Amino acid sequence: MKKIFLLFLSFLTSIGTIFAIDVQIGDLYYYLDTDEQTANVIPNPNGMYSGDISIPSTVTYNSVAYSVTTINYAAFRSCTGLTSVSFPDSLTLIWQNAFEGCTGLTSVTIPCNVIAIGIDAFKSCSALTSVTINSNAIASSTYAFGASLGNIFGNQVIDYILGDSITNIGESAFNGCSGLKNVTISDSVLSIGAHAFDGCKNLTSITIPNKVTSIGTYAFTSCSGLTSVTLGNRVVNIDAWAFSGCSALTSITIPRSVTSLGMGAFCYCSNMTSIANYASTPQSLGSYAFYSVRTSIPLYVPAASIDLYRAANGWKDFKNILPIERATETETAEIVKETTASTVTITWPQVSGADMYEIVINDAEENVICTYTFDSQGYLLSSLFYAPGKNRAPQQTQTAGFAYTIIGLTSGTTYSYKLTAKDSNGNVLNTDTGSFATQSDESTAFENVAAKYGRTRKIFRNGQIFILRGDKTYTITGAEVK
Repeated sequence: MKKIFLLFLSFLTSIGTIFAIDVQIGDLYYYLDTDEQTANVIPNPNGMYSGDISIPSTVTYNSVAYSVTTINYAAFRSCTGLTSVSFPDSLTLIWQNAFEGCTGLTSVTIPCNVIAIGIDAFKSCSALTSVTINSNAIASSTYAFGASLGNIFGNQVIDYILGDSITNIGESAFNGCSGLKNVTISDSVLSIGAHAFDGCKNLTSITIPNKVTSIGTYAFTSCSGLTSVTLGNRVVNIDAWAFSGCSALTSITIPRSVTSLGMGAFCYCSNMTSIANYASTPQSLGSYAFYSVRTSIPLYVPAASIDLYRAANGWKDFKNILPIERATETETAEIVKETTASTVTITWPQVSGADMYEIVINDAEENVICTYTFDSQGYLLSSLFYAPGKNRAPQQTQTAGFAYTIIGLTSGTTYSYKLTAKDSNGNVLNTDTGSFATQSDESTAFENVAAKYGRTRKIFRNGQIFILRGDKTYTITGAEVK
């Protein structure tokens, strides 16, 4: 009987070796499932992994190929010498604490087929500041284990980049990611879920792509550092409390596609200085939609709709309703650039099927100076100016093309521009690039100008304001210009 038992035990052992093998292949150790022909990366039993690790998509053992699908629990935990890791597209699972304490990691890219990442998978990776996510399952509300990406990658991550495969940003995806400053959302995203960026207090700007149709409740609530929001031109609903408590937000542009703003959508945005609303018909407003927003600030709306807004519930509370800026009409059939010492007027033709035009101006070092976007009728949708200055545009109707003047540039300087026309899906229809040079400003002798006027005076030179007093020149902060 004892002999039979030993034979049975030997049989079980042999079965185990058939279906599961721990083995070293190359620089990594794997658990091989011989039945499924898959491989899981496991800890190094003889020490720690270090250096630059590239995990292959397949490994071969005894002439059998195994697909690498999983990184096991704590596989790389405390590998402080690990400097980088690249994942194969075959990867589907990263288990809990897999990279905990890998203090040498600075960035990771999650491939498209990953369906779940365990909580604390990258816990205490103190140098990890950039994460690129190509898996829709991780970015959407269906991702497993972690309540938010902060619970997976930690709150020290500054930059998140969402790849072109991402279609949805799920509920609470970035909730409480207090270190997040920048997020790049791909044009493929269709919706942003409730609480998606709730409490991301260091997030300073956000661009909602053109395909997004809905922004969930509390999506950006308490993003107290948010100063700039650009909404895509397909957003239909801004749900309740979506931007509530964004106390640093100074302006908002509401696309004409928006039909309703939920309860408290922009409440406690107390530093708002202007609102631009492109809807011809005033949207329905939920209770407290603009609670604590000063009603004395300018509300810019289409010129033909001013009377409608003055009569609409909620909107009529604003005391200063003005027409929206628009590019001037022109019949040009080519790109025309006219400059002065500190301005450029760019004139461009209408492109058939275009829903949006974008102008980007760069300096000689390819730094972005300003970005302007216009809708199909020439209405200014958004403007970002990265140098001292402002913009101006007369209000006229569109015919064959558009013209827009940007001021605040530096005299005698060469700039490059890129003018892009896009359709309603964000597809590029036409791109024009080129360069222009502002004219030299010969009246830069501030002392001479000051002496001429003999009194305190403000002047505008090279995109900056200076104070002239007697024979001395000062910056706006009071520092003397030598």
